[in-house]
Amino acid sequence: MPFVLTLLVLVAADSVAVPHPRPTHSPTARVGVFGSAVTTEGNSVASTSVRMVRSPLPKIVANAEYMTVGPRGPVIPDTTSGPGFHVENRVFHRLRVTLGSSETVTWLLIDDIGTGRADSRTVTASYMFSPFDESTRDLWSALQKAPRVLGSDPEGPPITWIGPTSFAWITRSDTLVFEQKADSLFKVTLRARVR
Repeated sequence: MPFVLTLLVLVAADSVAVPHPRPTHSPTARVGVFGSAVTTEGNSVASTSVRMVRSPLPKIVANAEYMTVGPRGPVIPDTTSGPGFHVENRVFHRLRVTLGSSETVTWLLIDDIGTGRADSRTVTASYMFSPFDESTRDLWSALQKAPRVLGSDPEGPPITWIGPTSFAWITRSDTLVFEQKADSLFKVTLRARVR
């Protein structure tokens, strides 16, 4: 009888899934080769702050492939009116992202929009982002040894909104997450699609 119980315990123990804790990586900050401060988490996530170059308004893009407008953000305070009589016209912060390409170069145009009533939208600033310019060289070099897996083209839209000031750009091999910290200052996080 003890032999049968031991055999049952061994068979049951073999079929039970034992949780294996995944290794956790604490963020590591360093200065990249090109002078940017880069924070890495393991070998598949890196982030840096990027001050984007403002494009002259209006920026009309003839070769745009995809455009999306994010959710409404907080009310922009009215700092131009002084004391006394003024008309209350609430203006909300909103981002619009245009994805385009020209030959083999892909880029983003991020428009900062003040939205009031349905008939009052104003582009207050436009920022052009090219994923392979000098502002992100350290980001790409931090993950150059990541074991990337090239997948099929992403299903669904290439831009996914996380919040009013943050979105993810999903590609075949990586996901770039943008979070607006101040007017032209964005935190850009690169997440490699790994095995």
